Amino acid sequence: MHVPLTTEEFRAKAVELVRDHYSRSRSPLLLAALGLELNRKDAWPTDRRGRSLKQLIADLISPELQTASDPGSPAYVAVFRPEDREVVDRAISLRRATPSAGPALGDLARPVLLAFCVHAQAGAPVYLRRRAPFRYWIGTLPPDMQPDYVPVEPEYRRPGLKVGSPGALPPADRMDLVEKIANWATVHGIDLQELASFKPQPSSAYSESGSALERLLAAQPADLGRAIVIPADIALALSRMR
Repeated sequence: MHVPLTTEEFRAKAVELVRDHYSRSRSPLLLAALGLELNRKDAWPTDRRGRSLKQLIADLISPELQTASDPGSPAYVAVFRPEDREVVDRAISLRRATPSAGPALGDLARPVLLAFCVHAQAGAPVYLRRRAPFRYWIGTLPPDMQPDYVPVEPEYRRPGLKVGSPGALPPADRMDLVEKIANWATVHGIDLQELASFKPQPSSAYSESGSALERLLAAQPADLGRAIVIPADIALALSRMR
């Protein structure tokens, strides 16, 4: 049975992880990435008392470790030692000078969007399958699913945001969600293009103005379209529908 770390052990572990990161990389260590590593190592202190990692750093480790965020994107929070400050400041300045367009919400698969906006009971974790077919999961993941799913941490979510028609979102909400998804993807090393929904190419064999049967077959991937079997009575009914 694992025993939570003492405050001193937690402080030493966090500083070690931050030091190791900056010894290998000249990119900022994001706070969420440090939190993931602490989770993997089960390295939280006995007196956490529900505090966020940012608050724990401020209460228990500062000034040895500090945090800084991009004013234009509060979800982008870096953690660093004083000697790493230049790396973080440079990265934040570059982000502000060259803002990313982020993902096109309408191109993302619906389960991906829902993972960032679905309501979950207080404290219940949300996960997203990292590759198609995309699914989200609320609550503890079964062990056999863990390799395929990635946590969607609370700081990247907008619970209750209506995404039935992403293009209809108010501009401020749309930009906030875009930034949250982009930052989440950066932390977890995920290519946003891999989260796009499948958009079948129209088939020249079937006219868009044809029957419902033709449109159904045209919407299938090529290999499935050739193999699909439709009962005769249903096929007849679809062929009469325009």
